[in-house]
Amino acid sequence: MWHILIGTTFIGISEEYLFRGLIFPQILKAIGTWTHKDLYSAIGISSLLFALIHVLNLTGQDLTATVIQMVNAFSIGCLFCAIYIRSGSLLLPIVFHSLWNFGIFGLDGAILTPRSIFWMIIFNTILLAITAYDLREQKLSQRDIWIEKLVS
Repeated sequence: MWHILIGTTFIGISEEYLFRGLIFPQILKAIGTWTHKDLYSAIGISSLLFALIHVLNLTGQDLTATVIQMVNAFSIGCLFCAIYIRSGSLLLPIVFHSLWNFGIFGLDGAILTPRSIFWMIIFNTILLAITAYDLREQKLSQRDIWIEKLVS
């Protein structure tokens, strides 16, 4: 179990640093008009890239499992972006990502990943609703300290 914990922690650190720490801010900076629509677009694009990287898992699992994992990765990537924006730090997304992966690998995903299309739709709808709710009052302006820090 220790090797799984260490491996999932490393994955959480590296993927969060790449997708939320580097890619997301650069997309937001490239869009640059500082509206909620732009924020959601940057979240969506970075989460789509996060989902697409999971296609590499086709080497160890079937197509259906990979597609489900990619859909889940998109939604959870959106949520991790919201957590990053709200907290202003990569620490919480890293912790949640590492725990999520540990639950998937260490607990065989029994309680974390939906096994049917119906539950996958419900699960991902809930994740996206939480993300949208969490970001509903996020102040966006070019002078916002967090955004300036994020895109610098």
